[in-house]
Amino acid sequence: MEKIEMQKLRKTMLLIACALMTQNAAHAAHPLVTEDANLQTTGKQQIEFNSDHWSTSRAHSQIGNLTYTYGASDQLDLFFSSPIRWSSPGALGDLSVGSKYVFSSRENTNWAWKTEVFFPTGAKTFGSDRYDLALTLVRTENAGPWVIHSNLSLNIRQHRQALADAQQRDQLWRTSVAVLRAITPQTQLLADMGIAQADQKNDGYWQPYLVAGVIYSPASNLDLDIGFKYQKKTLFTERQIGIGMAWRF
Repeated sequence: MEKIEMQKLRKTMLLIACALMTQNAAHAAHPLVTEDANLQTTGKQQIEFNSDHWSTSRAHSQIGNLTYTYGASDQLDLFFSSPIRWSSPGALGDLSVGSKYVFSSRENTNWAWKTEVFFPTGAKTFGSDRYDLALTLVRTENAGPWVIHSNLSLNIRQHRQALADAQQRDQLWRTSVAVLRAITPQTQLLADMGIAQADQKNDGYWQPYLVAGVIYSPASNLDLDIGFKYQKKTLFTERQIGIGMAWRF
């Protein structure tokens, strides 16, 4: 009986730990991990919503994210975002607020700087109990039917508990590139790949990931997407498949 209870406990802890590791990344347009340098422009708004099924060989969960973005100017977007866990026990995750500023725009290439701050406001089973600062350098190049995004990102963490400080890295680097190809005026295929430092100090140093998906735009202000993410962790392989929507107004 005790053995069964311990197995359930390990499974629950694995699920919580993996959910926490995946939620504190700078938010990009679903299903991408790589951020783009596109803006809403002055007075324009956007609501993004996605829902994903996350799984490993030992655990699974239904998670999502809600993001609201406001175009403060033609060079600056402001946004807030919160992850959601649909599966039991349902909960809201840590709230984040941030900005994206385009500091260079020449011909078909834009450069942007994205800043995002995470606050430990989520439920105990779906929150990190720390403050995170995510800084991302973004480059976007448009070349006919092709669009290429590339990122260099750093997460700086402020732990509030000594145990977390001892087990988790204070800084996490990530580098990635995403390629989108328009196959019709309404449809784009995408591939996103990169490497990120492991959250836990006793994990392998670098963890690669790969994302593949499709974005369909039935209207100029509406995007619908589906994507699959595969990431190799030290002790397990993480898979995630989901759908998303972005509505601009």
